Amino acid sequence: MIHELDELILGNMIIGKGVYGFHIRVKNVPGIAANISQAAFKREVNIVSFIPSISSQEAETASIFLAVDFYGKVVSPTDFLSDLKNTPGVIDVQLISPKAKGNVLVDERFFPLVFSESRVILFGLASLSVLFREARRVFSPGAIDSLMYHSGYAVGTRLFTVYASKIPDIAGREALELLQAFFLGAGWGRSEIVRMTERSITIRFHDLWECEIMKGLVEKPASQYVRGILAGYMTLALRRIVEVSESKCIALQSPFCEFNLKIM
Repeated sequence: MIHELDELILGNMIIGKGVYGFHIRVKNVPGIAANISQAAFKREVNIVSFIPSISSQEAETASIFLAVDFYGKVVSPTDFLSDLKNTPGVIDVQLISPKAKGNVLVDERFFPLVFSESRVILFGLASLSVLFREARRVFSPGAIDSLMYHSGYAVGTRLFTVYASKIPDIAGREALELLQAFFLGAGWGRSEIVRMTERSITIRFHDLWECEIMKGLVEKPASQYVRGILAGYMTLALRRIVEVSESKCIALQSPFCEFNLKIM
């Protein structure tokens, strides 16, 4: 069952007046977040973003991007900087001043963005929609569809190879649940397993990005890339050839996308 979820605001860029940032290096010990929050509470300033980054659970230190709203406050960012430097567990703090006439805050010390141990870049759906639309205009839609499917298939086999090395003996439903976690964690779409037997699987996606950006551009189910990922990933996970078709699609005004996996 799919439920409504809260948005997860990502990135280390914030737009708004009066917001200052702090790049904080801390000890990786319990209570650090509470100590920093307590410092803000004492000064009566609101934390609008708190993004920790830690290389591993065993790392001795971690970094934090902290954004604080000082608009209309008596306390200054430099006052709070002094508070943070004296906070237990804090090793070092750098003040980050907003740019673009005081309207944009970004932590330049956090780069690159990393998801699941790989560098990622953020594309908005509007940008992707233009990219896909122009590709289909310049080249034939059939060529683009073939490219996307085969690229997705290769990505799917790579995903399984990478994850299987971290979780030995994963297969079947557990392997599919791991792929679902990847899709959700990466913001690609929310999925649910509708049915799973020895011969077939039906999986349903809500808000699948690939089909959302194709609304109004296609006359048949739009997913090629994700369809390819499902086929490549599950072929390795099940050790049997898997063929995937999309029977319902939000690009065609269905409330969700539905994929049928035929296990050969």
